[in-house]
Amino acid sequence: MRSLGGFLFGLWVLFAATLSGLVIGAVGVLPFLVLPRGTREPYAMVSAQQWARLVVWLLWVDVKQDGAWTLPPEQGALIFCNHRSWLDPVLLMARTRSNGVSKSAVFWLPVIGQMAWISGCVFFSRTNKHSRARARKEVIDLVSGPHRLQVFPEGTRVEGSRPKEKVYLMLAMDAWSRGIPVVPCAIYNSSSVLPKRVAGAFAGHTVRLSILPPVWPSEFERSKDFAQHCWSAVLARYDALEVEHARSGN
Repeated sequence: MRSLGGFLFGLWVLFAATLSGLVIGAVGVLPFLVLPRGTREPYAMVSAQQWARLVVWLLWVDVKQDGAWTLPPEQGALIFCNHRSWLDPVLLMARTRSNGVSKSAVFWLPVIGQMAWISGCVFFSRTNKHSRARARKEVIDLVSGPHRLQVFPEGTRVEGSRPKEKVYLMLAMDAWSRGIPVVPCAIYNSSSVLPKRVAGAFAGHTVRLSILPPVWPSEFERSKDFAQHCWSAVLARYDALEVEHARSGN
């Protein structure tokens, strides 16, 4: 029964998210398509963020957040975060007004994929090295302006008790070379809402989000050290959230 209820609830949320995306996107995102890439994103993201907040509400997620975004609006940044669920990019969009870096198949999600692209999502093919190289350049070009992009260094949604130790850090190294800060974040328990390999969604769960202080390239002499420090900050905060969760008895 839980699986059937989760499937039906997930179907309802997908329908409502698509319909609301059609309305919000048509009014607040699509008009900015006339502006060039690299210029339209801060404007389109205002409505995209409102859509993301609505989706989090539709999922009945109780978000417990610690930390806050401290960079000024005109400062672009990469957001480093662990990845367990499709909820992660939506939650980060809702709370940090950021867009994502995603596999190209997501672009073809009706309404949602196109709205994401207009508002600054970068799509690429994981199996095409030229597509990956183009995406790396596009990401750094966008965050060199006022745009914010989420990066999940694990590469995909991860199952298991802890985030990966060995991850993809090239974008953080690219950010170091351009003087762009990275904001480490950690999300805990999002897989309870939208689990991997499960066709459905589950309401009423508490999800923890930590937004850590930005890490600046100028504090590091080597790009590798900068990138590894950013990911280590995510791991440390995730472990702390796991300990807090265990102590609370939930």
